[in-house]
Amino acid sequence: MASLQAQNEEIARKRKVAKQKIVTKFDVATLWGQDGSGWEYVGSDGDFNEIVHVEERKDAASLPRSAEDFKSWIQDMQLVDLLLTNQKFTWFRGRSCSRIDRALVNVEWLDEFPATRVRGGPRDLSDHCPIIVEDNKQRGSPRPFRSLHSWFTHEGFLCMVKEEWRALGEI
Repeated sequence: MASLQAQNEEIARKRKVAKQKIVTKFDVATLWGQDGSGWEYVGSDGDFNEIVHVEERKDAASLPRSAEDFKSWIQDMQLVDLLLTNQKFTWFRGRSCSRIDRALVNVEWLDEFPATRVRGGPRDLSDHCPIIVEDNKQRGSPRPFRSLHSWFTHEGFLCMVKEEWRALGEI
């Protein structure tokens, strides 16, 4: 019995850690590149855990008042709720499921990134699926650096790299 309780406590601890994922500037740069993209974090505060359409909650017949308030707030702020492209729900608990995780952007964002799409990621320890915002437009940005491990074992490789970097600084 004590072993089962310890397992349950460990699962609860892992869920808590999963919900507290810290996003760094490095994470953002890895996803969006070094083009000055930014991000903001807003902690949950009651009404943000809400649907805005009846279809976003399994077996819902009508919107609760808090959902109507949230929907009005989105409209008042002139935000656009990006559609989830690969699944219907983002939150699951038992037989209940809803789409309560979303990406809200303004019109200026859509002008700058018109090919933006949102998809749900895999659900792990949390009862939420992460949402992933992607810009599907291929820009003329440099391709990622690729290398072969054998380059690093070549005797003159590091000297050649240093010389090339120095030459770039002189341009």
